[in-house]
Amino acid sequence: MVVNYFEVRQKIALALKRAGFRVKSPFKLPLGWIDVAAFKKDSIGIDLCISNTSNSFKKLSSYPFKYRIVLDLGNESEKQKRYVVLANLDELKDFISETFDLDINFDVELPRAHVEFIKNYSKKDVKLGKMLNALIFMYASKEVLEEKMDEYYKDLKALTPLMKMLNLVVSSSKETVRPRTHFMYLSLTGSRIAKSALIEKIMTKEQFFNELIKKYGKEKIYIVFSAIQRDLSLKLDDVRSLEIKNTYQNFLLKMRNVDIEPIINKIVSHKYAQTSLSIFCYILTYTTLYDTAIKTMEELETLGLACKVPVYSPYGIQTGYEYRIPAEVVDYILKITNAEIDEDLINEIVILSLLLKIRINEIEILQNIGIPLERIDEIKDMLVEKNLLDENKLKDSFKNFLRVKIAKTCEEIL
Repeated sequence: MVVNYFEVRQKIALALKRAGFRVKSPFKLPLGWIDVAAFKKDSIGIDLCISNTSNSFKKLSSYPFKYRIVLDLGNESEKQKRYVVLANLDELKDFISETFDLDINFDVELPRAHVEFIKNYSKKDVKLGKMLNALIFMYASKEVLEEKMDEYYKDLKALTPLMKMLNLVVSSSKETVRPRTHFMYLSLTGSRIAKSALIEKIMTKEQFFNELIKKYGKEKIYIVFSAIQRDLSLKLDDVRSLEIKNTYQNFLLKMRNVDIEPIINKIVSHKYAQTSLSIFCYILTYTTLYDTAIKTMEELETLGLACKVPVYSPYGIQTGYEYRIPAEVVDYILKITNAEIDEDLINEIVILSLLLKIRINEIEILQNIGIPLERIDEIKDMLVEKNLLDENKLKDSFKNFLRVKIAKTCEEIL
């Protein structure tokens, strides 16, 4: 039975706030998200772990917390000198009380917005099940173009007047756009109810998630959702093959059917901080693992944990389709999966891929995403040795070399 770590996280955040800490939960670090960051005289980083303590260690090490705490809810403790590894809230309470000389209590009552909503409207003419599902859909999709509402969710149009009356959704228009289009979003109240209902749904689907991981493999799932975590979406491409085989020949065939340059363009143009691991996962997800990404999102959609939506410009022009997914679903999946991938292998694929957009004489800039200069120099030497450079420019044969490299890497790690 997986512990409801969403509730544990909320309890920790609320208790630390009441003890006078400035709390951010969840908190984004250079190497991903942790569950709680608390700041007072000293700083604390807390990450809850279900099956992957090493991933928690890596994330916590990327920020200068005074205290780095891993709450190992899966009881698979891996003691490390730089971290405090605790097994439950009682141990965390003792640690904080002794370290900060504070009286702290994690036995707090958590608000459950969707339960209160059900209580308030259960005797009224409100179709609660459909309403909650529609709110979760809105929570995942982020926004809906009202003029095209029929193309999103079958019950949405019928429920919208009531949702507006209950102040669960709001509409806004792009004032500078003609003709004017209207986008609908969840209100703060609607968002709280949707998030509360979503978390309850996630925690009732333990068997589904276990079967999903068994079906596709924990390494594939971890890589795919590490990539999806970036935008909480997956762009749809209709021309891909959806055949799933872990063979070099199959991976290479997929690479030959993919134009990798647009993928690299999206990585280079991304405005937020990235790491070599996040870039690596993004490249594999949109090339060799795209089939797995699509099929897992399809399965999540059947349970209402993800949604396929049309994408519109501010002018109301459809530009394609994509899957969207709530952060809580991605967070949960990454808590229960892991992929141990050699760091040199990750850095090699990232360097070679980004060379499609970075000149060879500027390659040292990749130190900014954590790649050691020695590894960068090794790759440069390899390119010379394999005769892939012509006066500091990549030869035409480089793209095929890169395709082979990525295919071989997938065969090795999956």
